[in-house]
Amino acid sequence: MAEPIQFFGGTSSAVTVNPSSGTTSSLIDSDFSGDNARYKVVTKNGRQYVADTNGNQQFVIVTGSGKNVQYKITGDLTEAQASYIKNFPGGLPALKKALLNSGYITKDEYANNSYIGGLIGAISDLTIQSVQGYAYEGKTEFKPMASFLMGQKGTGTTSKAGTFKDTTTDITTIGDAYKEINDYMLDVFGREATQEEKDSFYKDINARELKSGVQTVTVRDATGKITKTQKIGAALTSDERINSLNAVVKTALKGTEAETILSSSKGSKIAQDIAKIQKSAADYGQPMSAGQAMKYVLDGFGTPDYVAKQTERLRLNAMTMFGNLKDHINNGGNVKDIADQYAYIKSKKLGIALTDSMADKDVVDAISKTGGLMSTADFSRQMQANPLWRQTEEAHNTAADFANTILKSFGFMG
Repeated sequence: MAEPIQFFGGTSSAVTVNPSSGTTSSLIDSDFSGDNARYKVVTKNGRQYVADTNGNQQFVIVTGSGKNVQYKITGDLTEAQASYIKNFPGGLPALKKALLNSGYITKDEYANNSYIGGLIGAISDLTIQSVQGYAYEGKTEFKPMASFLMGQKGTGTTSKAGTFKDTTTDITTIGDAYKEINDYMLDVFGREATQEEKDSFYKDINARELKSGVQTVTVRDATGKITKTQKIGAALTSDERINSLNAVVKTALKGTEAETILSSSKGSKIAQDIAKIQKSAADYGQPMSAGQAMKYVLDGFGTPDYVAKQTERLRLNAMTMFGNLKDHINNGGNVKDIADQYAYIKSKKLGIALTDSMADKDVVDAISKTGGLMSTADFSRQMQANPLWRQTEEAHNTAADFANTILKSFGFMG
Protein backbone atom coordinates (compact mmCIF):
# COMPACT_ATOMS: atom_id res chain seq x y z
CA MET A 1 0.00 0.00 0.00
CA ALA A 2 1.18 3.53 -0.64
CA GLU A 3 2.40 5.70 2.24
CA PRO A 4 -0.36 7.40 4.30
CA ILE A 5 -1.73 10.53 2.67
CA GLN A 6 -1.55 13.80 4.59
CA PHE A 7 -4.52 16.13 4.26
CA PHE A 8 -4.48 19.88 4.67
CA GLY A 9 -7.25 22.34 5.43
CA GLY A 10 -10.97 21.83 5.55
CA THR A 11 -13.66 21.40 2.94
CA SER A 12 -14.98 23.75 0.30
CA SER A 13 -18.02 23.92 -1.91
CA ALA A 14 -17.98 21.58 -4.89
CA VAL A 15 -17.90 22.68 -8.49
CA THR A 16 -19.34 20.51 -11.26
CA VAL A 17 -18.09 20.78 -14.82
CA ASN A 18 -19.81 19.17 -17.79
CA PRO A 19 -17.59 19.08 -20.93
CA SER A 20 -20.59 18.64 -23.22
CA SER A 21 -21.81 22.14 -22.39
CA GLY A 22 -20.83 25.09 -24.52
CA THR A 23 -19.03 26.93 -21.70
CA THR A 24 -16.71 24.15 -20.58
CA SER A 25 -13.48 25.53 -22.03
CA SER A 26 -13.56 28.93 -20.35
CA LEU A 27 -14.72 27.44 -17.06
CA ILE A 28 -11.94 24.83 -16.98
CA ASP A 29 -9.31 27.35 -18.05
CA SER A 30 -10.19 29.67 -15.19
CA ASP A 31 -10.25 26.78 -12.72
CA PHE A 32 -7.00 25.02 -13.65
CA SER A 33 -4.80 27.33 -15.75
CA GLY A 34 -3.07 30.62 -15.21
CA ASP A 35 -1.67 32.46 -12.22
CA ASN A 36 -5.15 32.95 -10.75
CA ALA A 37 -6.28 29.36 -11.22
CA ARG A 38 -8.84 28.23 -8.67
CA TYR A 39 -7.15 24.86 -8.18
CA LYS A 40 -3.39 24.26 -8.21
CA VAL A 41 -0.91 21.50 -7.43
CA VAL A 42 1.04 22.61 -4.36
CA THR A 43 3.72 21.08 -2.17
CA LYS A 44 3.67 21.14 1.62
CA ASN A 45 5.91 19.24 4.01
CA GLY A 46 7.38 17.37 1.07
CA ARG A 47 4.02 16.15 -0.26
CA GLN A 48 2.04 17.26 -3.28
CA TYR A 49 -1.70 17.75 -3.39
CA VAL A 50 -4.30 19.89 -5.12
CA ALA A 51 -5.52 22.92 -3.16
CA ASP A 52 -8.07 25.64 -3.69
CA THR A 53 -7.30 29.34 -3.28
CA ASN A 54 -7.67 28.98 0.51
CA GLY A 55 -5.11 26.19 0.68
CA ASN A 56 -7.68 23.47 1.39
CA GLN A 57 -7.02 20.07 -0.19
CA GLN A 58 -9.39 19.20 -3.03
CA PHE A 59 -10.30 16.00 -4.87
CA VAL A 60 -11.54 15.45 -8.40
CA ILE A 61 -14.48 13.15 -9.02
CA VAL A 62 -14.72 11.90 -12.60
CA THR A 63 -17.90 10.11 -13.59
CA GLY A 64 -19.36 8.94 -16.88
CA SER A 65 -17.42 8.46 -20.09
CA GLY A 66 -17.12 9.93 -23.58
CA LYS A 67 -19.34 12.97 -24.11
CA ASN A 68 -21.14 12.24 -20.85
CA VAL A 69 -18.07 12.51 -18.63
CA GLN A 70 -18.42 14.94 -15.75
CA TYR A 71 -15.84 16.42 -13.41
CA LYS A 72 -16.55 17.51 -9.88
CA ILE A 73 -14.09 19.20 -7.54
CA THR A 74 -14.79 18.76 -3.85
CA GLY A 75 -13.06 19.18 -0.52
CA ASP A 76 -15.15 16.33 0.94
CA LEU A 77 -13.01 13.18 0.79
CA THR A 78 -15.87 10.99 1.96
CA GLU A 79 -18.00 12.19 -0.94
CA ALA A 80 -15.19 11.38 -3.38
CA GLN A 81 -14.72 7.88 -1.95
CA ALA A 82 -18.45 7.17 -2.09
CA SER A 83 -18.69 8.36 -5.68
CA TYR A 84 -15.87 6.13 -6.94
CA ILE A 85 -17.18 3.10 -5.04
CA LYS A 86 -20.67 3.65 -6.43
CA ASN A 87 -19.77 4.51 -10.03
CA PHE A 88 -16.73 2.32 -10.74
CA PRO A 89 -17.49 -0.03 -13.70
CA GLY A 90 -18.17 -3.46 -12.23
CA GLY A 91 -18.79 -2.03 -8.76
CA LEU A 92 -16.74 -2.41 -5.60
CA PRO A 93 -15.27 -5.86 -6.47
CA ALA A 94 -13.85 -4.47 -9.70
CA LEU A 95 -12.54 -1.36 -7.93
CA LYS A 96 -10.69 -3.43 -5.30
CA LYS A 97 -9.21 -5.63 -8.01
CA ALA A 98 -8.04 -2.56 -9.93
CA LEU A 99 -6.48 -1.11 -6.76
CA LEU A 100 -4.60 -4.38 -6.25
CA ASN A 101 -3.39 -4.62 -9.84
CA SER A 102 -2.21 -1.01 -9.80
CA GLY A 103 -0.25 -1.44 -6.56
CA TYR A 104 -2.40 0.78 -4.34
CA ILE A 105 -3.19 -2.19 -2.06
CA THR A 106 -1.38 -5.47 -1.38
CA LYS A 107 -2.85 -8.95 -1.74
CA ASP A 108 -3.21 -9.17 2.05
CA GLU A 109 -5.11 -5.90 2.12
CA TYR A 110 -7.26 -7.09 -0.77
CA ALA A 111 -8.03 -10.34 1.05
CA ASN A 112 -8.83 -8.47 4.27
CA ASN A 113 -11.03 -5.92 2.49
CA SER A 114 -8.64 -3.12 3.58
CA TYR A 115 -8.89 -1.02 0.46
CA ILE A 116 -9.85 2.45 1.76
CA GLY A 117 -6.24 3.61 2.25
CA GLY A 118 -5.38 2.57 -1.29
CA LEU A 119 -8.49 4.26 -2.66
CA ILE A 120 -7.56 7.51 -0.90
CA GLY A 121 -4.10 7.35 -2.44
CA ALA A 122 -5.53 6.72 -5.89
CA ILE A 123 -8.00 9.61 -5.58
CA SER A 124 -5.20 11.96 -4.50
CA ASP A 125 -2.90 10.84 -7.34
CA LEU A 126 -5.69 11.04 -9.93
CA THR A 127 -6.48 14.57 -8.78
CA ILE A 128 -2.85 15.69 -9.06
CA GLN A 129 -2.42 14.06 -12.46
CA SER A 130 -5.65 15.59 -13.76
CA VAL A 131 -4.95 19.17 -12.63
CA GLN A 132 -1.26 19.08 -13.53
CA GLY A 133 -1.97 17.53 -16.91
CA TYR A 134 -4.46 20.24 -17.79
CA ALA A 135 -2.36 23.13 -16.45
CA TYR A 136 1.03 22.14 -17.85
CA GLU A 137 0.67 19.41 -20.47
CA GLY A 138 -2.27 20.63 -22.54
CA LYS A 139 -4.54 17.71 -21.61
CA THR A 140 -8.15 18.81 -21.84
CA GLU A 141 -9.79 15.75 -20.31
CA PHE A 142 -9.59 14.06 -16.92
CA LYS A 143 -9.27 10.27 -16.90
CA PRO A 144 -12.01 8.24 -15.22
CA MET A 145 -10.70 6.22 -12.27
CA ALA A 146 -10.80 2.93 -14.20
CA SER A 147 -8.59 4.34 -16.96
CA PHE A 148 -6.25 5.92 -14.44
CA LEU A 149 -5.74 2.68 -12.49
CA MET A 150 -5.13 0.72 -15.69
CA GLY A 151 -2.13 2.97 -16.33
CA GLN A 152 -0.52 2.25 -12.95
CA LYS A 153 1.82 -0.71 -12.39
CA GLY A 154 1.42 -2.86 -9.28
CA THR A 155 4.10 -4.67 -7.27
CA GLY A 156 2.28 -8.00 -7.11
CA THR A 157 3.45 -8.67 -3.56
CA THR A 158 1.68 -10.55 -0.82
CA SER A 159 3.41 -8.68 1.97
CA LYS A 160 4.80 -5.23 2.64
CA ALA A 161 7.67 -5.95 0.29
CA GLY A 162 7.88 -4.17 -3.00
CA THR A 163 9.19 -1.24 -4.95
CA PHE A 164 7.60 2.15 -4.35
CA LYS A 165 8.09 5.19 -6.53
CA ASP A 166 7.53 8.83 -5.70
CA THR A 167 8.21 11.62 -8.19
CA THR A 168 8.92 15.17 -7.07
CA THR A 169 8.47 17.95 -9.62
CA ASP A 170 8.71 21.66 -8.82
CA ILE A 171 6.62 23.66 -11.27
CA THR A 172 7.00 27.43 -11.71
CA THR A 173 3.67 29.24 -11.53
CA ILE A 174 2.66 31.56 -14.32
CA GLY A 175 2.99 34.61 -12.08
CA ASP A 176 6.51 33.68 -10.96
CA ALA A 177 7.51 32.89 -14.55
CA TYR A 178 6.23 36.24 -15.82
CA LYS A 179 8.11 38.14 -13.10
CA GLU A 180 11.32 36.15 -13.64
CA ILE A 181 11.52 36.77 -17.39
CA ASN A 182 10.45 40.38 -16.97
CA ASP A 183 13.24 41.09 -14.46
CA TYR A 184 15.74 39.24 -16.63
CA MET A 185 14.81 41.19 -19.77
CA LEU A 186 15.14 44.47 -17.87
CA ASP A 187 18.62 43.51 -16.69
CA VAL A 188 19.89 41.96 -19.90
CA PHE A 189 17.93 43.80 -22.58
CA GLY A 190 17.00 47.12 -20.98
CA ARG A 191 13.25 46.70 -21.42
CA GLU A 192 10.36 44.73 -19.98
CA ALA A 193 9.32 41.40 -21.50
CA THR A 194 6.49 41.39 -24.00
CA GLN A 195 3.45 39.20 -23.38
CA GLU A 196 4.65 36.84 -26.10
CA GLU A 197 8.03 36.52 -24.37
CA LYS A 198 6.37 35.90 -21.00
CA ASP A 199 4.21 33.15 -22.45
CA SER A 200 7.17 31.62 -24.28
CA PHE A 201 9.28 31.42 -21.11
CA TYR A 202 6.40 30.05 -19.02
CA LYS A 203 5.77 27.27 -21.52
CA ASP A 204 9.46 26.45 -21.94
CA ILE A 205 10.41 26.43 -18.25
CA ASN A 206 7.42 24.23 -17.36
CA ALA A 207 8.33 21.77 -20.12
CA ARG A 208 11.91 21.59 -18.81
CA GLU A 209 10.70 21.15 -15.23
CA LEU A 210 8.33 18.34 -16.13
CA LYS A 211 11.17 16.50 -17.87
CA SER A 212 13.53 16.86 -14.92
CA GLY A 213 11.49 15.46 -12.03
CA VAL A 214 13.36 13.43 -9.43
CA GLN A 215 11.92 9.96 -8.85
CA THR A 216 12.74 8.30 -5.55
CA VAL A 217 12.60 4.49 -5.82
CA THR A 218 12.32 2.75 -2.44
CA VAL A 219 12.62 -1.01 -2.02
CA ARG A 220 11.09 -2.60 1.12
CA ASP A 221 11.33 -6.11 2.50
CA ALA A 222 8.43 -8.23 3.78
CA THR A 223 8.38 -6.35 7.09
CA GLY A 224 8.20 -3.00 5.39
CA LYS A 225 11.79 -2.09 6.19
CA ILE A 226 13.55 0.00 3.53
CA THR A 227 16.43 -1.98 2.04
CA LYS A 228 17.37 0.34 -0.81
CA THR A 229 16.68 3.91 -1.89
CA GLN A 230 17.65 5.31 -5.25
CA LYS A 231 17.02 8.68 -6.84
CA ILE A 232 16.53 8.71 -10.60
CA GLY A 233 16.74 11.87 -12.66
CA ALA A 234 17.76 15.33 -11.57
CA ALA A 235 15.98 18.53 -10.68
CA LEU A 236 16.24 21.46 -13.07
CA THR A 237 19.68 23.04 -12.63
CA SER A 238 20.35 26.76 -12.44
CA ASP A 239 22.23 26.52 -15.75
CA GLU A 240 19.20 24.95 -17.45
CA ARG A 241 17.03 27.70 -16.03
CA ILE A 242 19.39 30.35 -17.42
CA ASN A 243 19.28 28.56 -20.79
CA SER A 244 15.51 28.90 -20.79
CA LEU A 245 15.76 32.63 -20.04
CA ASN A 246 18.49 33.12 -22.63
CA ALA A 247 16.43 31.39 -25.31
CA VAL A 248 13.92 34.25 -25.02
CA VAL A 249 16.67 36.87 -25.12
CA LYS A 250 18.29 35.40 -28.23
CA THR A 251 14.98 35.42 -30.07
CA ALA A 252 14.47 39.06 -29.08
CA LEU A 253 18.01 39.99 -30.18
CA LYS A 254 17.43 38.67 -33.68
CA GLY A 255 14.62 41.14 -34.23
CA THR A 256 16.17 44.24 -32.64
CA GLU A 257 18.55 46.85 -34.00
CA ALA A 258 21.70 47.42 -31.94
CA GLU A 259 21.05 51.16 -31.82
CA THR A 260 17.69 50.52 -30.14
CA ILE A 261 19.40 48.57 -27.38
CA LEU A 262 22.16 51.14 -26.93
CA SER A 263 19.66 54.00 -26.71
CA SER A 264 17.63 52.39 -23.91
CA SER A 265 17.40 54.80 -20.99
CA LYS A 266 17.40 51.86 -18.55
CA GLY A 267 20.66 50.44 -19.85
CA SER A 268 21.25 46.73 -20.21
CA LYS A 269 23.84 43.99 -20.02
CA ILE A 270 23.55 43.49 -23.78
CA ALA A 271 24.38 47.15 -24.37
CA GLN A 272 27.42 46.80 -22.12
CA ASP A 273 28.51 43.66 -23.94
CA ILE A 274 28.17 45.36 -27.34
CA ALA A 275 30.38 48.19 -26.09
CA LYS A 276 32.97 45.71 -24.72
CA ILE A 277 33.16 43.86 -28.03
CA GLN A 278 33.46 47.13 -29.97
CA LYS A 279 36.38 48.18 -27.76
CA SER A 280 38.10 44.81 -28.14
CA ALA A 281 37.60 44.97 -31.89
CA ALA A 282 39.18 48.43 -32.02
CA ASP A 283 42.09 47.29 -29.83
CA TYR A 284 42.79 44.40 -32.19
CA GLY A 285 42.60 46.47 -35.34
CA GLN A 286 39.11 45.49 -36.41
CA PRO A 287 36.91 48.53 -35.69
CA MET A 288 33.21 47.73 -36.07
CA SER A 289 29.80 49.32 -35.75
CA ALA A 290 27.35 48.49 -32.96
CA GLY A 291 25.39 46.37 -35.43
CA GLN A 292 28.47 44.36 -36.33
CA ALA A 293 29.34 43.93 -32.65
CA MET A 294 25.84 42.64 -31.96
CA LYS A 295 26.42 39.80 -34.42
CA TYR A 296 29.25 38.68 -32.14
CA VAL A 297 26.86 38.95 -29.19
CA LEU A 298 24.33 36.77 -31.01
CA ASP A 299 27.00 34.22 -31.87
CA GLY A 300 27.98 33.74 -28.26
CA PHE A 301 25.09 34.85 -26.05
CA GLY A 302 23.93 32.26 -23.58
CA THR A 303 27.27 30.47 -23.26
CA PRO A 304 29.51 30.99 -20.20
CA ASP A 305 31.99 33.91 -20.51
CA TYR A 306 30.84 34.56 -24.05
CA VAL A 307 32.27 38.10 -24.21
CA ALA A 308 35.72 36.79 -23.26
CA LYS A 309 35.39 34.07 -25.90
CA GLN A 310 34.40 36.57 -28.59
CA THR A 311 37.33 38.80 -27.54
CA GLU A 312 39.68 35.84 -27.96
CA ARG A 313 38.21 35.31 -31.41
CA LEU A 314 39.14 38.90 -32.30
CA ARG A 315 42.63 38.45 -30.86
CA LEU A 316 43.26 35.39 -33.02
CA ASN A 317 41.97 37.27 -36.05
CA ALA A 318 44.46 40.05 -35.34
CA MET A 319 47.39 37.63 -35.20
CA THR A 320 46.48 36.52 -38.72
CA MET A 321 45.69 39.98 -40.10
CA PHE A 322 48.75 41.72 -38.62
CA GLY A 323 51.53 39.16 -38.90
CA ASN A 324 54.16 41.79 -38.03
CA LEU A 325 52.57 42.07 -34.58
CA LYS A 326 51.96 38.38 -33.92
CA ASP A 327 54.59 38.06 -31.19
CA HIS A 328 53.49 41.35 -29.63
CA ILE A 329 49.85 40.19 -29.53
CA ASN A 330 50.80 36.73 -28.33
CA ASN A 331 52.62 38.32 -25.39
CA GLY A 332 49.56 40.28 -24.30
CA GLY A 333 49.77 43.40 -26.45
CA ASN A 334 47.26 44.60 -29.00
CA VAL A 335 47.27 46.26 -32.41
CA LYS A 336 45.99 49.64 -31.28
CA ASP A 337 48.94 50.19 -28.90
CA ILE A 338 51.34 50.11 -31.87
CA ALA A 339 49.05 51.91 -34.32
CA ASP A 340 48.64 54.79 -31.86
CA GLN A 341 52.41 55.36 -31.88
CA TYR A 342 52.44 55.85 -35.64
CA ALA A 343 49.33 58.00 -35.44
CA TYR A 344 51.08 60.25 -32.93
CA ILE A 345 54.05 60.70 -35.30
CA LYS A 346 51.75 61.58 -38.19
CA SER A 347 49.72 63.96 -36.04
CA LYS A 348 52.83 65.82 -34.89
CA LYS A 349 54.42 65.89 -38.34
CA LEU A 350 51.36 67.16 -40.19
CA GLY A 351 49.72 69.14 -37.39
CA ILE A 352 46.46 67.28 -37.67
CA ALA A 353 44.34 65.34 -35.18
CA LEU A 354 43.87 61.60 -35.70
CA THR A 355 40.93 60.34 -33.65
CA ASP A 356 41.13 56.72 -34.85
CA SER A 357 44.56 55.35 -35.65
CA MET A 358 43.17 52.19 -37.26
CA ALA A 359 41.10 54.24 -39.69
CA ASP A 360 44.19 55.95 -41.13
CA LYS A 361 45.65 54.36 -44.28
CA ASP A 362 49.23 55.52 -43.68
CA VAL A 363 49.22 54.03 -40.17
CA VAL A 364 47.68 50.71 -41.25
CA ASP A 365 50.16 50.46 -44.15
CA ALA A 366 53.07 51.09 -41.79
CA ILE A 367 52.14 48.29 -39.37
CA SER A 368 51.16 45.91 -42.19
CA LYS A 369 54.23 46.49 -44.37
CA THR A 370 55.51 43.37 -46.08
CA GLY A 371 58.75 42.25 -44.52
CA GLY A 372 58.09 43.82 -41.13
CA LEU A 373 57.00 47.02 -39.44
CA MET A 374 58.07 50.28 -41.05
CA SER A 375 60.60 51.97 -38.78
CA THR A 376 59.43 55.15 -37.10
CA ALA A 377 62.30 57.04 -38.79
CA ASP A 378 61.14 55.90 -42.22
CA PHE A 379 57.56 56.75 -41.32
CA SER A 380 58.60 60.26 -40.26
CA ARG A 381 60.40 60.80 -43.57
CA GLN A 382 57.31 59.51 -45.40
CA MET A 383 55.15 62.06 -43.59
CA GLN A 384 57.56 64.86 -44.61
CA ALA A 385 56.84 63.95 -48.22
CA ASN A 386 53.17 64.73 -47.62
CA PRO A 387 52.19 68.18 -49.01
CA LEU A 388 50.57 69.01 -45.67
CA TRP A 389 53.94 68.91 -43.97
CA ARG A 390 55.13 71.96 -45.97
CA GLN A 391 52.54 74.06 -44.21
CA THR A 392 53.74 73.17 -40.72
CA GLU A 393 55.99 75.20 -38.48
CA GLU A 394 58.51 72.38 -38.53
CA ALA A 395 58.76 72.62 -42.33
CA HIS A 396 59.19 76.40 -42.22
CA ASN A 397 61.92 76.13 -39.57
CA THR A 398 63.67 73.43 -41.57
CA ALA A 399 63.57 75.61 -44.70
CA ALA A 400 64.94 78.61 -42.80
CA ASP A 401 67.77 76.55 -41.33
CA PHE A 402 68.61 75.26 -44.80
CA ALA A 403 68.69 78.80 -46.24
CA ASN A 404 70.94 80.01 -43.43
CA THR A 405 73.33 77.15 -44.05
CA ILE A 406 73.60 78.10 -47.76
CA LEU A 407 74.17 81.75 -46.97
CA LYS A 408 76.89 80.87 -44.51
CA SER A 409 78.63 78.74 -47.10
CA PHE A 410 78.93 81.83 -49.32
CA GLY A 411 80.17 84.03 -46.49
CA PHE A 412 77.10 86.22 -46.29
CA MET A 413 76.54 85.49 -42.59
CA GLY A 414 79.05 85.70 -39.74
